Amino acid sequence: MNFERNYTFICPKNTLYLYLRVFFFSLLILGLTNISAQSQNLDSLENITKTSKYDEQKAIAYQKLAWHYRNMSLKKSLDYAHAGLALTKNFTNRKIEADITRTIGVIYLHYVYHHESLEWNQKALLLSQEIDYEEGVGFCYDNFGVNSYYQKKYTRALENFERALAIFEKLNHKEGMGYSYTHLGWVYMEQKQYQKALDYTLKALELRRKVGNIPPIAGALRDLARIYERMGNTEKAQKAIKEAIDIIYKTKTKPFLDEHLQALAHIYIDVNLDSAYKYTQLSEYFVNQRGNKRQKVHVYKLYYQIFLKKNDIPKAMEYQDLHYAYKDSIYNDDIDRNNASLAAKFEYDQKEKLLVLEQKQKRAEIENQLQNQRWVIYTILLILLFLILLGYVFYRNFIEKQKFVDKLAKSNLELKQLNAQIDQQNEELTAITENLKEMDAFKDKLFSIISHDLRSPLAQVQGTLSILESGLLEQDEFMAIVPSLAKSIQVSSELLTNLLSWAKSQMSGQTIEKQNFDIQETIDVNVKLFEKTSQSKGILLKSSLEKPLFVLGDKNMIDLVIRNLTNNAVKFCKKGNEITISAQETDAQGKDKNMVKVCIADTGVGISEKNIDKLFANKGFTQKGTSGEKGTGLGLTLCKDFIEKNGGRIWVESKEGEGSRFYFTLPVV
Repeated sequence: MNFERNYTFICPKNTLYLYLRVFFFSLLILGLTNISAQSQNLDSLENITKTSKYDEQKAIAYQKLAWHYRNMSLKKSLDYAHAGLALTKNFTNRKIEADITRTIGVIYLHYVYHHESLEWNQKALLLSQEIDYEEGVGFCYDNFGVNSYYQKKYTRALENFERALAIFEKLNHKEGMGYSYTHLGWVYMEQKQYQKALDYTLKALELRRKVGNIPPIAGALRDLARIYERMGNTEKAQKAIKEAIDIIYKTKTKPFLDEHLQALAHIYIDVNLDSAYKYTQLSEYFVNQRGNKRQKVHVYKLYYQIFLKKNDIPKAMEYQDLHYAYKDSIYNDDIDRNNASLAAKFEYDQKEKLLVLEQKQKRAEIENQLQNQRWVIYTILLILLFLILLGYVFYRNFIEKQKFVDKLAKSNLELKQLNAQIDQQNEELTAITENLKEMDAFKDKLFSIISHDLRSPLAQVQGTLSILESGLLEQDEFMAIVPSLAKSIQVSSELLTNLLSWAKSQMSGQTIEKQNFDIQETIDVNVKLFEKTSQSKGILLKSSLEKPLFVLGDKNMIDLVIRNLTNNAVKFCKKGNEITISAQETDAQGKDKNMVKVCIADTGVGISEKNIDKLFANKGFTQKGTSGEKGTGLGLTLCKDFIEKNGGRIWVESKEGEGSRFYFTLPVV
C-alpha cells in the first residue's frame, strides 16, 4: 500500500486521530482476507506436528512454525523451536538439528537477547562444523555479524559478514549471498562509506529479485532508501521506500512494516513534518503489536526529532527521555538475562525431557503394534514363498523349453547368415575375376602401345638419323622432315609421361602430396604449352580466369589432368573452333559443396552418345584426331584415377557435332 499516494496528511491532531481510526479499521478488514489463507498453512503445519508418524517431518514443521512466529511472539516461537529440537534426538539427520539451533539464536536476536542469541548460534556453528554443513556455517557467521552490528562492534561485524560471504560464494548460495551483501551494506552505511554501502545493497537487491522472495526484496529497498537519504538524494530515497512498502503491504503477514514506516518517516522529517509524524504513529502501532524494544527505541527517537523540528521542546525532551530509558533498559536487560537465562534454560530443558519421555512412550506403543503386525506378515510371507517355489518350478521348465527353441532358431539364423556370406563372397569373387580380366586386357593393350606406338616413332627417328649419318640425306631434305620428327618425339614424350604416371599410380604405397595451390597458374601454364599447337591448327585456346583461385590437391597430378584434357580438346577441334578453360567455386549442396569446378570446353567434333560411356571405362578406348593424331586410350583413365584420389569427381557433357565439356571438381581451400 502506498500511503503517500493515497493520503495527503497536512491536518490538525483531531483529523489525524480520525484518520488513524479509519486506517486501523481498514487494516483489520484487509488483514482478515489474508488470515484465512495464512491460518490454513499454519493449521497444516500444526496438523503435521500432531499426526505425522515421522519425527523428522514433525521437527521440520516445528521449525517453520518457530520461524513464522519469530516477529510476533518470543514465547510461542521458542516453544515451537524447542519442541522440534527435542525430536531431532530420534533421527540421524543432524542438519535439521543445526538449523533449529540456529533458528533459536535468530529468535533471541530479534528480541534483543544478545547473550542467548550468541550462545545458541555458537552451538549451531560447532554442530555445523562437526557434520561439514557449510551452508549452516555460513549462516552462523552471518548471525554473529548481525549480533556484533547491533552492539556497534562494526569491525568484528565486517569480519563475520565477509567470512559468511566467502562460504556462500563458494557454494553459489544466492540467498546467503543476498544476506551477506545486505549486512555489509549496513556496516558501511554506519561507517559513512556510502558508495560501498550502495554497491553492496544494489547487489543484494539484484540477487533477491532473481530469487523472488518478497520480504528480502522490500528489506533491500528499505536499506537503499536509508543510504540515498544519507547521501542527500531525497527523491530516490522516497521512491525506494515507497516501493518497499507497496511490496510489503501485498504480503500476508506484512513483515517488518514498522521498520519500513520508520525509514519513510525519517525521510519526511526534512520534507513534511506532518507526514513524518503520521508514519511514526503507524510504525509505533505495528511495533506495539510485535513487542520489539529495539524498534520502540527508534520510534521514540523519531518523535524526539519531529518535535524538536517543530520547536515543541517539552514534547521533544519527553521523547528523548523515553528514547534513552528504553535504550538503557535494552543493554541492562541483556546483562541481567545472563543470570535469568539459566532459569529459562532449566525450564526448556525440563520441557525437552518431558517431550522426549512422551516420544519414548509413543515409540513403545508403536513397537507393540508392529510386533503383532510382524506375525501376520510372516504368515503371509510363508504362503507367498510356497507359491513362488511352485511358480519357479513351472517357470524353470518353461525356460528350458524356450532355450531349446531359441537355440534351434539361432542355428537356423546362423545357417542363413553363412549362406548369405557365401553368396556375397561368390559375387565379390566374380567381380574380382571380371576386374582382373579387364586389367589383363588393359595391360595387353598397354604392351601393344609400348611395342607399337612408342617403338614406331623411335624407329622413325633412328632410321632418319642413320640416313643422315651415311650422308645420303641433304641438308634441305633433312630440314623438311624435322617437323615430322618433332611431332613423333612429342607424341612419344606424351605417351611416355602417361605410361610412367599410370605405372606410378598402380604401385602400392603411392603418396599423394596435397597442397594449397593456385589453379589459375596451372591452367595458364598449360594454355601457354599448347599455344603453338592450337595456332598451327587454327584453333583459339584461352582461359577465362581473371584472378587466383586456390584449391587443395596434388599439384603434379592436377597438372597432368589439365594437360591431357587440353591435349584432347586440341586433338578433336578443327580450324575456327574455340577451346575455353574456366574454373569457379560451386554454390551447390551435397557432394559438390565447398568445391571448385574446372571446365575444359571446346566447339569441336563432339562425342557420340554410345562412346561417352567408354571414355572412363578403363578399356583403352581411343579415336584419331581431326588431323589424324593418334591416341593411346590411357589419358582419360589416368585423369579419372587422379581426380578421385584428390577427393573430386570427373564427368563429360557432349553432343556429336557440337563440341564437348569436360568437368572435374577439387576441394576448395
